[in-house]
Amino acid sequence: RLQLKQRRSRMTNPKRGECQIILAGKSYNCKVNLDSIMRIETMTQKSFLKIANDLASADFQMSHMVFILQTALKGGGNDIKDAAMKQLIWEAGITDAMQAVSEIMTQVIVGGETKEELGNEEGAVGA
Repeated sequence: RLQLKQRRSRMTNPKRGECQIILAGKSYNCKVNLDSIMRIETMTQKSFLKIANDLASADFQMSHMVFILQTALKGGGNDIKDAAMKQLIWEAGITDAMQAVSEIMTQVIVGGETKEELGNEEGAVGA
């Protein structure tokens, strides 16, 4: 099974688009930066937020899921080829892989902050 673990440790920094996932029983560091986001947008021909909305409404292409996961894994320092990425997704299960993409994208959008933290910042800005 595929799980996304959000850890605030030396290895992962949610505010920098870093997280850790487990694919088919193996842990991988992931990282998405501005360059990664731009490559994802170019490949999908959609904005990052549109991709997130499409994923939420189950209007999501498998090729996009493979590319996003592979980009995040490569950003985390993993050298993973297309065939190996597809195999990992297949072993983990498509539903769990989609969940991981969703959580990775959410991590990037909110920067690893909880709703409470976001609420506090919004309150401070409005004060």
